[in-house]
Amino acid sequence: MASILANIGMLLQLVGLASLPCAIVLNLAAGGDSFEFGVSNVLVVMVGGLAIFYLGGIIRGYAENSPGDDDDDEEPAKRKKKKKK
Repeated sequence: MASILANIGMLLQLVGLASLPCAIVLNLAAGGDSFEFGVSNVLVVMVGGLAIFYLGGIIRGYAENSPGDDDDDEEPAKRKKKKKK
């Protein structure tokens, strides 16, 4: 379950990261009269992309540090207990 959440978080981070360049390209391509995508729309996409990126980081961090993660069971086995003399 944790790996699924980590993948969802990573996907959200990638979507948030890619949203601003796409908005800038749409703003540059809107030079014609076919559609309008102004600076205010770029600002809205920027804030939305930042929120999506931040949410993805929270989900990914929760998934990697969740208390019920199965990967943590291997950690104590790798450590060797030192004997006191």
